[in-house]
Amino acid sequence: MDQKQLNKREREQNLEQAFVCSQDLGGHNILIVDDVVTTGATVNTLAGQLLEAGANTVDVFTLARTPKPSDK
Repeated sequence: MDQKQLNKREREQNLEQAFVCSQDLGGHNILIVDDVVTTGATVNTLAGQLLEAGANTVDVFTLARTPKPSDK
């Protein structure tokens, strides 16, 4: 489902069960690279799955983020 028109809560619900890590990541440090972070729902969900799979750390590198309504 395209997430462009979804709010943060709807994005989180849309991403439930979207990511599954089938490998043990014990001791690994992971870097997620994402072009744009809007609400953070995608990277937060993915990071949670990676941590549950045993990742030591999960960092996120993004090129841009959309401003929060309070930042406009």
